[in-house]
Amino acid sequence: MPTPTPTAADALRWERRARELLQRLAVDVSRAADLQEALQAMLRAVCAYTGWPVGHVYERAEGTDTLVSARIWHLDDPDAYATFRRISEASTFASGIGMPGRVLASGRPVWIMDVTVDPNFPRARLAEDLGTPRSGFPWSRRGASWRCWSSSRRAPSSPTSRCWT
Repeated sequence: MPTPTPTAADALRWERRARELLQRLAVDVSRAADLQEALQAMLRAVCAYTGWPVGHVYERAEGTDTLVSARIWHLDDPDAYATFRRISEASTFASGIGMPGRVLASGRPVWIMDVTVDPNFPRARLAEDLGTPRSGFPWSRRGASWRCWSSSRRAPSSPTSRCWT
């Protein structure tokens, strides 16, 4: 089914919601006691904004090109994602490997429509527990500490171009 063409009203609604998200992030981050608390607040706000039931922050292991779990999560249903969380926290992702590693290698967002058929998704066996699609967002803090977060939706959908720019 083709994606409907956005109307001017849709664009205004998106702009209003994006502005509200940025304002919420600014307030939440300014109230955070430390970086961990700020990341948790940001992840919670972005997942609420997008409707994603799962969000997870990865960080670069010191002195390497490998991402490890920062143990910062947003889970709408912790029991439903317990297996995925346990395996993800024990996993590492070298540059280019898996969705987090692809984000690290490219420095750009990644969208995977169906992880069950993606040849570079090491946790594909958990797709039913996880849901599809998956996306990853890169960002850094003063270029020294590199982090990304990943998120998922249960129902497949295409990425909105405005979210990726």
